[in-house]
Amino acid sequence: MTSDAVTTLADGLGRRVRDVAGAMRRYDGFVGEEGVGARVVPENPGTPGVALDAVLRALRVGADPQAYRILGMLVAADTTTGALAATLGTERLAVWRQVGELATAGLVVHVPVGDRVGASAAGRALVELVDHLVGGVRVAAGAGTGPRTGAVHR
Repeated sequence: MTSDAVTTLADGLGRRVRDVAGAMRRYDGFVGEEGVGARVVPENPGTPGVALDAVLRALRVGADPQAYRILGMLVAADTTTGALAATLGTERLAVWRQVGELATAGLVVHVPVGDRVGASAAGRALVELVDHLVGGVRVAAGAGTGPRTGAVHR
């Protein structure tokens, strides 16, 4: 269960790193400066430093309580930023910003046309992993012996 979540999370974050590296290479081509891409984008975007940055960014963004709540809602169903704002009782601009941070980290997919938002495979895996950890902590703390699921975000 959690090993599948870890693998799915790693695969999703790896795809995000490749996508960002490809976008940076295309951008460097527009800038017109020779050699910029060689300095900005590593030859192999999967280097340990880049991979560590992707993992820590996803964990940091996903650890924000409001962002995690949004992510949990998106695991349950795709929606719009307007619907998220209404459910959360907050301004759409604040939700838009957090969705943008989650998307930059590779945890959600946001399609601006139609304002559709959904959890990515990496986002779903992060929620599964956190739920498992929360459930494990609850069991270890003596809160029961039921399934190891936290489901604190829904």
